[in-house]
Amino acid sequence: MDAFWRFGTVREDDGGRLPVYVPERCDRMKVFFDYSDAGAEMLRSSITFHGANPRPEGDVLHVGPIDAVDANGRTLLRVEGGLCRKFGEIEKN
Repeated sequence: MDAFWRFGTVREDDGGRLPVYVPERCDRMKVFFDYSDAGAEMLRSSITFHGANPRPEGDVLHVGPIDAVDANGRTLLRVEGGLCRKFGEIEKN
């Protein structure tokens, strides 16, 4: 889940720095599989993340919708209305 959120917050700013955002909340998180099934093979296969570009607004970043899709094209997880707050930034060399 953490990697899924972080994917949605990667965005270089206009000054060439990489801001670090921390997930704060989301409106909805939809799970389309039985996450209690520890033997779920779909979670061991390739998972692709895709979604809308993050939208900056001051020190917050609006994220979503973002989908996690398995190798067979099934949506496993969707985050809608994510909000992340700027924690710091990394200077590029």
